[in-house]
Amino acid sequence: MVAPAAETRRSKAVILVEDDRSVAEMYRLGLEFFGFRVTTAGSGDELFASLNDLVPDAIVLDYELPGAKGDEVLEMIRRDARTRGAVVFMLSNFPATYRGAIDRVFRAGAIAWLEKTKTHPKMLAEKLAEALARAHVREGV
Repeated sequence: MVAPAAETRRSKAVILVEDDRSVAEMYRLGLEFFGFRVTTAGSGDELFASLNDLVPDAIVLDYELPGAKGDEVLEMIRRDARTRGAVVFMLSNFPATYRGAIDRVFRAGAIAWLEKTKTHPKMLAEKLAEALARAHVREGV
């Protein structure tokens, strides 16, 4: 697959919600290398605190977070006017099919569930760029 054009990624803001700092740093560096502006948050609470400084184009959300599961955080994302329209990817090693987790996140508006062990930063950047380009076209902007 050919990487989407850099213009699609240029200055797109992403909030990466991941409680493992080393994993968050790896994805942050990779996404920044591919042109995204990245803010990291270690929990849902940190995500919402960061919205005072930045409204993201996309949110990459782990499923197992301190204080709340990813589907719960996603429901809050969709209720918040600042994040309601953001593209949301789940990025987790939590078993997607366990107790209906994947069904809940898709009902809440996630557009993808990616496994960390199978998703390197370049792949995440490409998938985000594709999703943001599609969202841009749908909005007619």
